Amino acid sequence: MNRELFSSTGIQMLDLLLCEKLEECRGQCIEMDIFVYTPIDRAMRALGIDTQELLRLFGDLIRNAARSIVKAADTQRDILVMIACNGQEELEFQFYDNGVPFPKSVLAHLGERHNEEAGTGNGLADMMEVLDRVKASLEIRPLENDADIFTKKICIRFDGKGERNIKTDK
Repeated sequence: MNRELFSSTGIQMLDLLLCEKLEECRGQCIEMDIFVYTPIDRAMRALGIDTQELLRLFGDLIRNAARSIVKAADTQRDILVMIACNGQEELEFQFYDNGVPFPKSVLAHLGERHNEEAGTGNGLADMMEVLDRVKASLEIRPLENDADIFTKKICIRFDGKGERNIKTDK
């Protein structure tokens, strides 16, 4: 049902990947919502980010979110993905989930290869290479509002600054 609820990213292969991830999450009893407020095809071409890099970035971040949710004891299982422009007209990819926090060791060595508790350990390293190349900023932080259903947020901002804002504790 959620498949019809998000607008196209402007990149057909990414749209298909997001539909696949919706189905995978549904199979794991994870509610996933995707909101696309702006197509990203032109912006990605202008930045020199190819479709394979985008597929890897979205696939890895959604897979990591689902793994962290499965590890959490909470019965509510949610992922939210948003693609939008912020108030400064900068493109952002935002990922929210209610899984366990990132291990501090992973965040301390973010971008290094084989630095994960599950998987190949290359997903975050691949993401960081792309973000560094295009000088996109990255924010990873726990959410501090206890009333919120989400426990953490990852925001990739295409602002040309290449800033890193990584928080591990509330």
